[in-house]
Amino acid sequence: MAKANSTIMRWFLNHFVDVESAFFLSFREIFENAVDATTIHSPTPHIDIQIKKLSKAERNQSIAAMRTNKTVQQMAIDLEADIDLFSLIIRDNGCGLSADTMPALLGKVFSSTKGRGVENTASSAGLFGLGVKFAAVWAGLCGSRILAESTTPGDDQLHSMTWTVSSGAPSTMMTSTETDIASGTTIYLTGLGGSGAIGDIWRYLSVWAMLNLARVTLNGDPVTPPPPPPDPVIIESATSGVASVTLAVSLAPPRPRPVVGVRVIANTVPIPAAASGVCRSMLAGVKAGLGVVVDGPSVPNGYTLDTPCDPHPILGRVEVTVIIKDARFADPTKATVTITRTQAADVRQALRVALDGVISVHSDLSPDAADKKLIQEIYHPNLAAAVAEIVTGGSDRMKDSALRMLGLGLDATTEDVYLAVLQRLPQG
Repeated sequence: MAKANSTIMRWFLNHFVDVESAFFLSFREIFENAVDATTIHSPTPHIDIQIKKLSKAERNQSIAAMRTNKTVQQMAIDLEADIDLFSLIIRDNGCGLSADTMPALLGKVFSSTKGRGVENTASSAGLFGLGVKFAAVWAGLCGSRILAESTTPGDDQLHSMTWTVSSGAPSTMMTSTETDIASGTTIYLTGLGGSGAIGDIWRYLSVWAMLNLARVTLNGDPVTPPPPPPDPVIIESATSGVASVTLAVSLAPPRPRPVVGVRVIANTVPIPAAASGVCRSMLAGVKAGLGVVVDGPSVPNGYTLDTPCDPHPILGRVEVTVIIKDARFADPTKATVTITRTQAADVRQALRVALDGVISVHSDLSPDAADKKLIQEIYHPNLAAAVAEIVTGGSDRMKDSALRMLGLGLDATTEDVYLAVLQRLPQG
């Protein structure tokens, strides 16, 4: 147990360094365990999430408990930050846990069923044998407890388990009561989090909802995927090996800065855009496939990497969604993934096929056609307008010479000069 306690605290010291990340990681691990339980075992998967901000007095009481905790004193947690105390309930209708397995699977460090039977180790969402335990430790550090209730098909008992934290590791207590619930698990947790934690959770869930694996509700409202780009849209999807890529391309009148946005989901887990090398690889593929030129730095926007581009004759926005199976997470926070060369090749191939599909629908999006259209509809008019301003605003001698070359009279207007220059620029 001493070795397990040391592992837990080392992980906490490395990753739970601020209240906001701790609460979000706690939520995500519990939610992803629910994903694993429902999407594999339930014919109608449903996960219900309730998050409530508690009173200021309860928040202050939790902060006071943390200030006196020796473990918290070792962690660089800013208790003066803009933080709130939240209650979290996550309820699923999955396979549930029996009374015999609950203490091991939810209370024993490094105990897990992931990778056994029908589940694939690499594709499971939850953190193997650690996620709920870390959530229990965080709740304990906040001066609270975590409660789990679960039952399995055919069991008329609802088994309840409460964690308490001692010396940095959770211990458990079990009780059972009669129930008419068919199967499923409910986790209750109270913990501190940044004031924007609910918004972060909603953004995470909205990207996850693109997978359409289960019906998810947050405080009674259904969670839906992000809306598609505005304007007319071409949507193309392609799959290669373990990778799937979906392109949503909006067509619009010439705009100063079209945008390419990329999202990555690995093993049903949305990956933060700021740390995703796959995002940048996809951005390079879109630039090459559609001929867009980056005109500014990539800006991480939660789970989307947005990159402004040079003017394009018909492009408004490109949304790229990459879904990878059997990836390996590079660290316990699941901020990045490690993929093999074969998996990377699958991603690139799926993107190429999707891009070819988009261009086949609208040939003006091909790089050659786009360049030609860009010259005709943006660069040539801008050049003609600049020449017209120079001619009409220049010296009388220069104006007289230029107007004679253009076949115009001395009374020609700026618009006359603009049209004459535009007609003389090469077409096609």
